[in-house]
Amino acid sequence: MASMNFSDKIKFALFINVLKRNYILYLALFLFIFIFIDNKTEFNNAKLDTLNRSMLYGNNHLIKDISRLTNEDKVQFQRSLDYYERIIEFMPNKPEAYGMAGFCSYILGNKEKAIGYYKRAIELNPNFFYFYHNLGIIYFNEGSYEKAVWALNKAIQTNPPLSLQFILYSPRIYMPIINLYKNDMNPAFQLKAAYQENYQLLGSSYLKLKKYPDVIQIASSALKAGPNSTSFYNYLLGVAAYELKEYDKALVFLKNSIEENPENADAYYYLGSILHQKGNTEQGNLLIKKSDFIKNTDGYSASKENNFYLKHY
Repeated sequence: MASMNFSDKIKFALFINVLKRNYILYLALFLFIFIFIDNKTEFNNAKLDTLNRSMLYGNNHLIKDISRLTNEDKVQFQRSLDYYERIIEFMPNKPEAYGMAGFCSYILGNKEKAIGYYKRAIELNPNFFYFYHNLGIIYFNEGSYEKAVWALNKAIQTNPPLSLQFILYSPRIYMPIINLYKNDMNPAFQLKAAYQENYQLLGSSYLKLKKYPDVIQIASSALKAGPNSTSFYNYLLGVAAYELKEYDKALVFLKNSIEENPENADAYYYLGSILHQKGNTEQGNLLIKKSDFIKNTDGYSASKENNFYLKHY
């Protein structure tokens, strides 16, 4: 081997000094990678293993008719809540876990806890329809109509494809529930129906607040959008026109509502009241009696169009 010249010796000595000075840094970097990064990986693996052991193996209670839940169903809802809260503990930035925890909390009677979970879900994903929609239903059912209007308007402003994408990209939480449905109840179909219901809720909230011009705007927009629930929107338009003393318009809308749904007791009541205003007391009384008769039939309250329930999101 050829001997190094003077310049090469200087370069070699400088290289050795650099290695000596940075040895401690290299050692520290190695220890950091070994202790913290490897341990973090092991910790995450342990969390996933814990979640897998506690994973729900039965989700049928989550898609049952909420008005017909049994005590056993509610026991299952408590187990579901425990599971979703475990996910929140391990993965605190997962919005769908907060949404499902809110859904289960509300079913179990804890409204304030449900509201808190949905608000946190909205903070993490402000573009998902169902978080606002369910929050709006909670507010509506408890009579907080101003808050319901806020949440329901925010729901309408969301982008349906983004909401659908969020559902489909949730293999652990949403898809096991979605897979329980038949083909005719796919997420896109459900989302479309929920948007339609959202308009009903919004119109009903404005009606409760006596904001009749807003009722007319929402109901008219909904009627233009499609044929669904035309009886309900004609009813809203009829009541708004009645309260604004536009009786001729109200007559047309209420008759349309009854034509679509002959069991709409409230429409008969308002129609009878209009006839009273016009001096046709006898016919008005008959319609009001018809309203009372329908309301006294078995199962009437369960069949009313303004019963709203949370969706499993």
